[in-house]
Amino acid sequence: MRANKLRTGAIICVFFFIVSLAFHLMFIVSNRIIYYNPTDTIFHVTRIVGLENVWQSPVNFTTFAHHGTAMNLFYPWLTLYPAYWLYSLSRNLVWAYHVYCWLTTFATMLISYWAFHTLWPKHERAIVFALLYALNPYRISDIIARGALGEVIAMTFLPILLVGICQILRRDPRRWYILTIAMVLTAYTHNLSLLMNAVVILVALLVTWPRMTDRKVRLLAVLKAGAASVLLCLPSLLPMA
Repeated sequence: MRANKLRTGAIICVFFFIVSLAFHLMFIVSNRIIYYNPTDTIFHVTRIVGLENVWQSPVNFTTFAHHGTAMNLFYPWLTLYPAYWLYSLSRNLVWAYHVYCWLTTFATMLISYWAFHTLWPKHERAIVFALLYALNPYRISDIIARGALGEVIAMTFLPILLVGICQILRRDPRRWYILTIAMVLTAYTHNLSLLMNAVVILVALLVTWPRMTDRKVRLLAVLKAGAASVLLCLPSLLPMA
């Protein structure tokens, strides 16, 4: 049984690896960034370069004609840091940008598959959901048309948020930490998405409240997830505040 699960998991990983690579390959090979809105693209590419000295200082003078930028003090950057690793290894900013986008799509497929399969354990349906979610037109437009890399990364963690909400409000509230993981990853990625996640949680709580069982236990789980999220997000939120 365990061997079958491992084989199935490996096949699914390879499948998502190939599909995600096929989608991004033409961008990687072209060695140029195709965009319709240069503002966001330049902003995020500059953020990647600006991470060079982020552990020493939030201000970086290698961008904007050496005038300096402190954008990483006001924009979460921890989940973007692997893009800087790729850049520092290759010294090719365009290649690093596209490879990072590809790896983000690959991770989005894996996470969305896991999320669907956790709630409804059907391999085929989970695969279809993962493909539809990772390659939906809005996300593709964020990558190509808008260059909204922060939003793209944040969408990777949205399925984890949905699993966390379902576990607390409908299933096993002892798994409240899943919601915390989603909120913390989002907090270190994209502030606006963090606020939107909070609204989604509040709406879900209000909608399910009339028919909710074990209200005290589930509400306590929400409070635990919220408190843990706030504490773990402070290293990102406090410097900005």
